[in-house]
Amino acid sequence: MMKKRLILAAVLGIGILGACTNQETGKEVNNEKPKVEQVKKEAEKEKLKEQAQKESKYATEVTNILLNSYKTDIAISQKFEEVAKNPLLMLDDDWKQSLRDAYEPLSEDYEQLKNMEVPERFKTAHEKLLQGFEYTLQSKDKMFEGIDTMNPDLLREGFELIKKSNASLEEAKNEMESLAEENLRQVN
Repeated sequence: MMKKRLILAAVLGIGILGACTNQETGKEVNNEKPKVEQVKKEAEKEKLKEQAQKESKYATEVTNILLNSYKTDIAISQKFEEVAKNPLLMLDDDWKQSLRDAYEPLSEDYEQLKNMEVPERFKTAHEKLLQGFEYTLQSKDKMFEGIDTMNPDLLREGFELIKKSNASLEEAKNEMESLAEENLRQVN
C-alpha cells in the first residue's frame, strides 16, 4: 500500500506538469485575423490557463496528501511488525493506542481528499483514490475490532480490505498514468 501511494503521487505530479506545460503554451494569434477570432482565441487560451492552474493545484494537494499517507503507512506497518515479533502486544493498551494514533492521519487525509475541488479529467481517478482510502479506514475498524476481541477472522477481514484498498489505489495509479501519457502525447 505504501508504494502505491508514493508511485501515485509521482505519477500525478508528472502528469499534471505535462498538462500545464502543454496548456499554458499557446501559439501567438495572427494579427491579420479578424478581431472576433482573436478574442475567441484569447478566451480559449485563458480558459486553458485556468484549467491548467486548477489541475496544478489539484496535483500539488493530492501529491502532498499521498506523501503524508505514505509516511502514515510506514508508521502503521511498523506497529504491525512489532506485534508480529511480540503478539502479546495486542493485550497492551499503550500499544493499541499507539496503533490508533498511527492511523489517525489517514482519516485526516481522507477528509481532505473528500473535500477537494477535482478537475473534470481527474474525477474517475479521484473516486478510485477515495475508494482506496475508504477500504483502508474500514480495514482499520476491522483490525481494531479483531485486536480488541482477539478474533483472527476479523483481523483476516481487515487484511482483505487492505488488499481491496491496494487494488483501488492501483486503478487510480493506472488512470493517472493514462492521463500523464495523454499529456505527453499532446506536448509532443
